[in-house]
Amino acid sequence: MIKHFYFTILLVLLSTFTLFSQVGIGTTNPDPSSILELNSTNQGLLISRMSQTDRDAITAPATGLLIYQTDNTPGFYYFTGVIWSPFSGADLDWTITGADIYNANTGNVGINTTTPTAPLHVESISLGTGTFTQDFESGLAPLTTSGDANWFVQTTSANGGVQAAESGDINNSQSTQMNLNINIGAGGGTVTFFYEVSSEASFDYLRFYVNGTQINQWSGTIGWTSFSYVIPTTGAYTLTWAYEKDGSISTGGDLARVDDIVITNVGLTSSALRIVDGSQAIGRVLTSDANGNATWQDPGSGTPGASDDDWRFHSGSSSADDIYRTGRVTIGTNLTTSHLLDVDNGLTDGTEIGLGSIEFIRDGVVETFLDQPLSPLFDATYNLGSATNRWNQLYASNGVINTSDARLKEDIKPLHYGLNELMQLKPVSYKWKNESYGKTILTNSQKELKIGFLAQDLQEIISEVVVSHSWKPISEAQKDDYIKVKNDKLGVAYSEIIPVTVKAIQEQQAIIESQQKEIDAMKIELEELKKIVTSIKK
Repeated sequence: MIKHFYFTILLVLLSTFTLFSQVGIGTTNPDPSSILELNSTNQGLLISRMSQTDRDAITAPATGLLIYQTDNTPGFYYFTGVIWSPFSGADLDWTITGADIYNANTGNVGINTTTPTAPLHVESISLGTGTFTQDFESGLAPLTTSGDANWFVQTTSANGGVQAAESGDINNSQSTQMNLNINIGAGGGTVTFFYEVSSEASFDYLRFYVNGTQINQWSGTIGWTSFSYVIPTTGAYTLTWAYEKDGSISTGGDLARVDDIVITNVGLTSSALRIVDGSQAIGRVLTSDANGNATWQDPGSGTPGASDDDWRFHSGSSSADDIYRTGRVTIGTNLTTSHLLDVDNGLTDGTEIGLGSIEFIRDGVVETFLDQPLSPLFDATYNLGSATNRWNQLYASNGVINTSDARLKEDIKPLHYGLNELMQLKPVSYKWKNESYGKTILTNSQKELKIGFLAQDLQEIISEVVVSHSWKPISEAQKDDYIKVKNDKLGVAYSEIIPVTVKAIQEQQAIIESQQKEIDAMKIELEELKKIVTSIKK
């Protein structure tokens, strides 16, 4: 009878009518915050147990419906309103062990991506596009500097605010660059900046480049002036402001300044990954030890593993620091090379190497071309060829011009060589003993007959035209200090024989004129004698 009573009470409690207080089973004092409180020390609440197939067959499950799944990753599952989700703790994706957490499944983990393709796949978050501005009030960064000297921030002159960027202090034939790498969004963007120049007009320039192509240039004296350039398409771009000098003369302040750079429609992104171990810095590389433990390392530090032995920094790690490679380098081809640097377009000719702003070298078929005049860096200092390594023939449309300006000469005296020395010269014809072109050695019948002089003969008569010594640098370390060394072959400055020939002709002409006078006088005397003889005969 008592069992029937408890059963009736249970049915009443579980009947579908509204209750406005708490229900307790195993307790007479259910918690006020609960609708139903079960309390037992030897029994529990048993939730419906079913397979995943049975679970998925439930029609229109209510949000929050709870079941215990008996197969395929067993555990408690609740319906979120969209999917069946496991309770935390029964989920085998992430597992907690003490203070550690790890991924316990065999799949990939994605951060900011729903389709990871690696055990850990991290993608950067695009922040869209915006406007880049740089007024240099907080320094040069994120712009970098390179070349023969570094750009820097100064307060002497600025377009707006207090500071502006100024070109580095360079010498003749040098350049200094300031660079910025940016991404332009769809539809392109516009670069605007202010510049100031004080330089030798038409020779020393501030030049603006986009991806290595010169866009404009300025020289002379120009106060703060605005310049704009439209970048028409999306993509990655390198902007360069370069102050470049020619080979001589400096006027004005010999500098260029840039301020208030504004670039529209610049792609903005956040960092994809940040790893801080205390040794992080600009230009560092993440390097692993033998056990896979990675730390930030300076690639030029010499730390094992910090460099891949291809490219290294002598010191530092920024774009302004020197970098070198320990092996051979090819550009334009993936073929092997015997040269330390091989630039090759893969064809027999047409490879071009740019030098500076517009100059370049181009290879031909077994010859090399220059597109600009070739001049020595310093006046009257260097030779073209030597007594050991000679040029074979020199072709010119207008001959060779020797400087002969009287203002550059001293100790000028009349030439004492003349007809006497010229008459002692021994012109000869000859053939070269060893004459070849590359690996082709000419036979005696193939050799051309030459005419000229023997240097040893000239040395005894007109020694000044014989070249027996040369001035050469002491060493590469003392390249500006020269010593006189004896050549292994004697040479002849044939053009310097011309003054001797002219002097000989002048002396010979004087003799001819003197003899002509004597002949004329003798003719007169002869005519007088003829008259006397004629008168006697009569």
